[in-house]
Amino acid sequence: MTLDNLDLNSNYDCAAAHVDVPRIQSELERLSAVSSASLTEEQQQLLNHLNNQLSFIKNKCDLR
Repeated sequence: MTLDNLDLNSNYDCAAAHVDVPRIQSELERLSAVSSASLTEEQQQLLNHLNNQLSFIKNKCDLR
């Protein structure tokens, strides 16, 4: 399953968070290394999407 099609809904299995969170954080770090002025619109949308996914998982699974 790729990062852009994680099944994040009310039935999300928090047991998968130990795999999903590091993958999302790694991709966020990769995108964040690019100057925000240099990001394409698609990259900016992906960055926002990944931040939303990470927030969802952390809230759903009560992670810090």
